[in-house]
Amino acid sequence: FDRSHLSRLFHRMQGRSLKESLIAYRLDRACELLGGTSYTTPEVCHSVGYHDVFAFSKRFKKSTGLTPAAYRRSFGKG
Repeated sequence: FDRSHLSRLFHRMQGRSLKESLIAYRLDRACELLGGTSYTTPEVCHSVGYHDVFAFSKRFKKSTGLTPAAYRRSFGKG
C-alpha cells in the first residue's frame, strides 16, 4: 500500500482525514485534562502533542469556541 491509498481508505471509512482525526483526538484529550486535572495549559498542550502553546490555544478555541482557560473555568477548576 502506498500512503495516498491508505489516506483515501481512511477518509472513506472515517469520513475525515487522518490529520483531522488526530487533531480531534488531541483536542478531546485536552478537554479531559483541562476539565479533570490541575495541569497548566502548557502542560496540557505538551501532553496532547503540541509544542507551541499559542498554536494549541488557537486551535482549541477554533474547535470549542473557548480558550483553554475559559474552558477550565466552565468546569470550576480555575
